Amino acid sequence: TGLIWEVDIVLIPPSVGILLAKTLGTNAGTVMISSLTTKMAAYIQLADMYAQANNMPSIKDYLSDRSSVSSVLIVPDAAITSDLQVQLNLYTNEEWYSILNRHIISKPGYDALTKSTLQGITGTVNSGLDGTGSISFVYTDNNYVFNSNVTMLTNFPSFPATNGIGHLVTGFMTT
Repeated sequence: TGLIWEVDIVLIPPSVGILLAKTLGTNAGTVMISSLTTKMAAYIQLADMYAQANNMPSIKDYLSDRSSVSSVLIVPDAAITSDLQVQLNLYTNEEWYSILNRHIISKPGYDALTKSTLQGITGTVNSGLDGTGSISFVYTDNNYVFNSNVTMLTNFPSFPATNGIGHLVTGFMTT
């Protein structure tokens, strides 16, 4: 019915190539490219539209920056039960920016979290792109619970990156 050609390279649009080159190996790559996190990637795009329009730091750029070490609390698609479009329209771009900012644990909170593995320990860690936010946590039953309502998914592996680590969690911290 035709011919099959063998090619040496895959042709991709420049915009995709730039995204891949910038994010591969970083926390941004884990969130923006993974098949587990397509919905969170869409939320980051909405948040970054707000950031660009209001001269705010880009979440995607922060997570791509190899000098900005952070731990990202990633909400996998499986933890988001509603339809993607309904979820996207549930909050404004500004609200998505605020919500996603809370899911980035910046230094020194990143260091504090990795060392807090004693049963029953509670504390707070710095959050947000500028590190001025805070997330409360309790370490109990060999697991982290953040702001009393988001639990780390221990049955999934963490995703190490050149600029930190990604942890899958059970949902968004919106309060």
